[in-house]
Amino acid sequence: MKPELGSMPGIVERLLARFPGTPRPVIEDAVLAAQRSFAGASVRGYLPVLIERAARTTVQQLGYKETRETRDTAGGPPGDRLPPGHVSMETIFNARLAMLTGGD
Repeated sequence: MKPELGSMPGIVERLLARFPGTPRPVIEDAVLAAQRSFAGASVRGYLPVLIERAARTTVQQLGYKETRETRDTAGGPPGDRLPPGHVSMETIFNARLAMLTGGD
């Protein structure tokens, strides 16, 4: 593991589980790039979540695929596991992140 990852090995391991067959260096590089993109962030409490999400998006954009099983067991979209009328925390987080960053 790259020493620059510091406190992020959990993120690397979770992403490796989500994207089986993806080379570890690809995941590590995505996490490092995400870390660098948030280097000037003033609110640091959510950084691990933001870094993991950004790295996951990068890995997806590179063409690596998640399997249905890993999405369900690694904290992915819960699908029909939520009772009617409930919204997943990931959906809420994504909406707030979009508001903060001016995204869609």
